[in-house]
Amino acid sequence: MTTTSVIDPREVLTLIPYQLGFAPDHSMVVMSLTSDESGRTSSGTIRRIDLPPTVDLVSLAGWAATETEQADGVLAVIYLDDTARAAQAAQMLRLRLDNLRAVLVVTADGWFDAEADVPDIKPLPQDATTRIGAAMILREEFYAPTRETMMGQPEID
Repeated sequence: MTTTSVIDPREVLTLIPYQLGFAPDHSMVVMSLTSDESGRTSSGTIRRIDLPPTVDLVSLAGWAATETEQADGVLAVIYLDDTARAAQAAQMLRLRLDNLRAVLVVTADGWFDAEADVPDIKPLPQDATTRIGAAMILREEFYAPTRETMMGQPEID
């Protein structure tokens, strides 16, 4: 398995669509993190699950805990425009995952750290402005804008 060095949240947000093959939406992504002897942290397994409006957040946190129980650490990214629901999901993750290092929330307006008292919404990184994105562009790797596009299915609103 190839690992990719994880430096900062902008790099993680750039990496996820390339790893999945599409830009997630209404989803939660959990990334297992591993640390080597020098303390360098790298991404491991990445898992994604849909977040429909009716999803049970307690069960969702249980899924995340099961998927990442062997990891040194976990980084979660919640892709939801409903920031209140995203905050609830982040709280459930904090309660269930002892190895949780961070929760990021991505909305249509940008992204923020769910741990912040007052969300500081930052613009989503452009691929060419991150080290991982630039490397992917040089390798001519791309991702689909949606899961449906990637799978060749019509998009459903």
